[in-house]
Amino acid sequence: EMIDLLSDNMRAIGARQGGWRRLGRAFEARLLARLEARAPGLFDPVHLVNPDEAARDARFSHLPLCLPGAAIRTPGPGPAPGAPLRVAVSGNFGYLPNREAALFAHEAVQCFARETFAGGRGARLVLLGRGAGALAASLDPAPEAAEPADMIAALAGCDVALCGVFTATGAQNKLLEAIAAGLIVLATPGPAAVLGLEPGRHVLAVTDPASAAVQLAAVAADPARLAPLRQAAQDHLRRALTQEAQVGRLARALGLVTC
Repeated sequence: EMIDLLSDNMRAIGARQGGWRRLGRAFEARLLARLEARAPGLFDPVHLVNPDEAARDARFSHLPLCLPGAAIRTPGPGPAPGAPLRVAVSGNFGYLPNREAALFAHEAVQCFARETFAGGRGARLVLLGRGAGALAASLDPAPEAAEPADMIAALAGCDVALCGVFTATGAQNKLLEAIAAGLIVLATPGPAAVLGLEPGRHVLAVTDPASAAVQLAAVAADPARLAPLRQAAQDHLRRALTQEAQVGRLARALGLVTC
């Protein structure tokens, strides 16, 4: 299982960096591309979580990431009237796309506050994951930060998950965990599509911090109105993205069953 064609992401990350980091990412991308080209001859099967990447070569197969069904929690009641929205970003913040997602969310929350979209309801950014404290300390105003042992439980203490990720790698776990926690999810369309999540049906689409601020305003204005969206996302998770739903597919991919 290769998970992703990481060479593409290393090239994309390098293009957003300068100096020796760009050169290092380019070198890493070349090494990964070499491994990816050889992988089908070394391993059988080769699974990729992104269906678009799997479609590039007939020797690749698609197997999405998944969670145990028991991890799915009943959604909470949402924010109390007048209480600020707790907006979560999760991940290992030593990884550039996750740092970018945190900066994306920080700007979105500040835009939300400046425009006072929600008639006085505020928003509080919460960073959850490795390196969250150091990153939070570099931001002004500083968000809350924690490195929880149980990510889904920590997410369940928030109201919204904001997944502003522009590479497919790493986004799937964020989305799975946020949906399992029962949050309203705001996501960039590309990573959401990898998991079959549809804008307007399972998640609210965002493309930049300004559009994220507008979506935060929609949540703040009437969180209860979005209960069907949360429910549809969890239904999709149960139907297609749990370990129980995937066990037969994995068995067939490994040749353990033929039907």
